[in-house]
Amino acid sequence: MLPWFISCFKGLLKTFQTLSKCETSFQFTADGYIQPRHEQDQAAITTITKLGLDIPSLRALRRQAIEPFLDDSLSVEEFNLFVQKYLLPLSSGEFNPFWSSIHYLFGAE
Repeated sequence: MLPWFISCFKGLLKTFQTLSKCETSFQFTADGYIQPRHEQDQAAITTITKLGLDIPSLRALRRQAIEPFLDDSLSVEEFNLFVQKYLLPLSSGEFNPFWSSIHYLFGAE
């Protein structure tokens, strides 16, 4: 039983490391584009291409999700609250659409 547990743990650790690297591999633009964070990151370029992460329909959806955050009529306090609440998980435990785009562009680090 112990070898199975160790193998499972190693698999989970590798998955978490991959997800962590994934989040830092991409950058987003206010007009909905996704790009590798580092120009020469071939893994990020391949991921964007193979998964179609920058196809026109996804860019349009991403742009629509970003647009409300660009409202000049929001005060700084309203904007910060809007971002903060958008980045919270939903009651289902899932995140809002294009969470990573909003987090990258507007989330405080």
